[in-house]
Amino acid sequence: MLVADYYRDEFLSFIKPRYLYGAALAFLVITLFIIIAIFVFLQIKRRRFFRKEKIDSLLDDWISSAIIEDDFQHAHLSPDLLVYLEKARNRQFAIDLLLNTRKNLLGTAADNIKKIYEQLDLQLDSMEKLRSPVWHIKAKGIFELYMMDQRELMDEIAAYTNV
Repeated sequence: MLVADYYRDEFLSFIKPRYLYGAALAFLVITLFIIIAIFVFLQIKRRRFFRKEKIDSLLDDWISSAIIEDDFQHAHLSPDLLVYLEKARNRQFAIDLLLNTRKNLLGTAADNIKKIYEQLDLQLDSMEKLRSPVWHIKAKGIFELYMMDQRELMDEIAAYTNV
């Protein structure tokens, strides 16, 4: 009897082949589950990315016309944008875009961005954040309302300051 055969027989007497097949099958199932979970996660992330890009493209024209015009009062909302803004996550994309734009502007252009924010009723989302019991969300709501110069809500914001 060869030495390799001896060790093989010893190994097989210690661990049965059916246990090895079972372990291989378990690892195969676990691997398939991980691959499917990664695929689903990437699809969700991809959908969010394209939805955000679509919202950005719909708002970009509106924002650029608001920056250029001196007497921007009211713009026509596209039906596509209204459909997207039904979900809270999409409204947050719009708020973030408007905040980033307003940070870089002064004067009439900044006021026009504020008018867009108010026309889309995004201050309601910021107010909801302000009423959250979670402090970092509350701070984000305060920041959004402050940056968009919501003076009528300053009394509520002042309640959270150390004056």
